[in-house]
Amino acid sequence: MAFSLLAITSCQKEEVVPPPTPTSNLSSYFSDNESDAKQTFTLDASTSQFFTGTNGVKIYMPANAFVYSNGTTVTGSVTIELTEVLTVSDMVKLGKTTASNGEVLVSGGQLNITATQNGNALTLAPGYALNVSVPVNSPDPQMALFTGTQNSSGDVDWISASVDSAQQDSIIITQDSSGGTWYNFDFDNDSLGWINCDYFWNTGQSQTTITASLDTMFNSSNTACFLVFSNINSVLNMYASSTAGIFTTINIPINQSVTFVCISEIDNQYYSAFVSATTSLNHVENIDMTATTLADIETAINNL
Repeated sequence: MAFSLLAITSCQKEEVVPPPTPTSNLSSYFSDNESDAKQTFTLDASTSQFFTGTNGVKIYMPANAFVYSNGTTVTGSVTIELTEVLTVSDMVKLGKTTASNGEVLVSGGQLNITATQNGNALTLAPGYALNVSVPVNSPDPQMALFTGTQNSSGDVDWISASVDSAQQDSIIITQDSSGGTWYNFDFDNDSLGWINCDYFWNTGQSQTTITASLDTMFNSSNTACFLVFSNINSVLNMYASSTAGIFTTINIPINQSVTFVCISEIDNQYYSAFVSATTSLNHVENIDMTATTLADIETAINNL
């Protein structure tokens, strides 16, 4: 009997229990930062007034500037939400990059502006606009307006206002009595949304594909990689390829000083890498991710 039991036991296959699938909440890092960056202003729709964002953006709202969906003029209080994304640190933390159809944009400041009443979206009345002034230390006359559409992943696709029939204004560089300098423009796209002061970056250098090569445990489900430029106000997404651990971006000029910024969160453990480099033809940067804390990641991003 003992022999028979041994034989039966030896014939039973050992059950293979697959390891648990790693989890990641990295996407919430960017969406939470975007939510935290929203500033809310409650204003009387019938009164013209200025309001100023925490990073210095000034906006003038004319009286009776908004209408309901049926076209009648809005009365009572309106809620204006403003998001300022002015620096490369802001761009990384909110996941808001600066490219138009794969081409690098130099940014003078990204903004998102919306208007609601009791949770219902409002639109600008025909012929009305919000006047916007974005602070700038070294104004660049090349700046032009780009409007943006945010996709499901939170990234914004930018289109030149010159081909956006809803937004045709230009940027004027102005100074105030205190010596402050501003990019000044009218935001007259009736549904408002994302707008950016930009221009296409043309260095005259050859362009190439830039690749970040990480360990295969880091992939599109748990990792975000950005290319941050040192000499211009610009950040690009590096997109995950079909090969695990490989992130790329295209149309990058060679001989440019950049920082590879890679952030990951797997099973509540954060990893990061901040690697300085100079772009070269068919550049491949080997990235070693290091276990870290969210606080240390925030500090490194703020120091970009």
